[in-house]
Amino acid sequence: LFEIGAENEEIEPRDRSMLDSAEKDIKLIPPVEIRSTFKISLRLNYSVERGDLLRNVVTMFGFTRLTPVMGEVLEVELKELMDSGEVEQVEGMFRLR
Repeated sequence: LFEIGAENEEIEPRDRSMLDSAEKDIKLIPPVEIRSTFKISLRLNYSVERGDLLRNVVTMFGFTRLTPVMGEVLEVELKELMDSGEVEQVEGMFRLR
């Protein structure tokens, strides 16, 4: 379980590739883990366009493709990171602030 208030701690994404298909639901991943995975991806890639960023994140979770439902869930967390000022978009590219 994740501790509330551990927002600044980096949480390593858990690979879900070996789970049963019923357990491979992105909606079951805690938002703090998704946001942390965005930050890890941006740290590794420095600057990346939206589609590649979303695909990188789902790959880090062990998924093989980005579905529309996954995209919706990820967009909510990406917006949260942008609203908090942790991530910015410059000329179509996302990066950490």
